[in-house]
Amino acid sequence: MELSQKGSREDYQSPRSFSGSFTLFCGAVSFLSLWLCITGGLLSILMLLLGSAGPWKVIALVSLLGLAASLAVSLIISLNTRCPLCHGPPLHNRRCRKHRLAQKWPLLTSRATVVLSILFKLHFRCVYCGTPFRLFKKSSTSR
Repeated sequence: MELSQKGSREDYQSPRSFSGSFTLFCGAVSFLSLWLCITGGLLSILMLLLGSAGPWKVIALVSLLGLAASLAVSLIISLNTRCPLCHGPPLHNRRCRKHRLAQKWPLLTSRATVVLSILFKLHFRCVYCGTPFRLFKKSSTSR
């Protein structure tokens, strides 16, 4: 077997604990609420344009207010949360090259993949350095 087929140590490294787990999780929740508010706003505007009866004006207003709040929170968290190794923002897309081990699910952006991975798996892989991180668990090597 050639060395290129085996993979490097980088491919098999164990996940590190992320020190700002709660902040990163709150950022992922704010991105999810941002996506839901956009969807709810577009749906309510469409229903208003079609002349459908119902509480669509209230839903549109609540979606707009939720959109503004979640956008502000997600921007603040995404710009201030950094990877402890490469100092890249895991919740904010930069135009840098992504690491070869960075996860990207089909039909999604790298940020959407990181957000959904944080929400459903409680771990993610940094898109800039490829290091796997786990949330809400202390390091096993701490003394």
